[in-house]
Amino acid sequence: MALGRAVYTRRTEMGISQTELARRAGMTQPAVSRLEGGGGGVPTPAVLDRLGRALGVRFHVVVGGTGDDDTPEEILALTG
Repeated sequence: MALGRAVYTRRTEMGISQTELARRAGMTQPAVSRLEGGGGGVPTPAVLDRLGRALGVRFHVVVGGTGDDDTPEEILALTG
């Protein structure tokens, strides 16, 4: 759920649609929608890499804890 919120927040900050994010990340718009809504399972590292490149961020995987209190900024580390 936290990942989906972070993707949504960054995408809307960039002013792009789900369709545009999907195009940039090599995904479908419904897949982006499911991810933002917290569904669709856990994305693979390859999907996270493509999403990160499309959003101009890096994902950091942290093992342990629930992540329920993480803010989008804590989940997405903005690059350059």
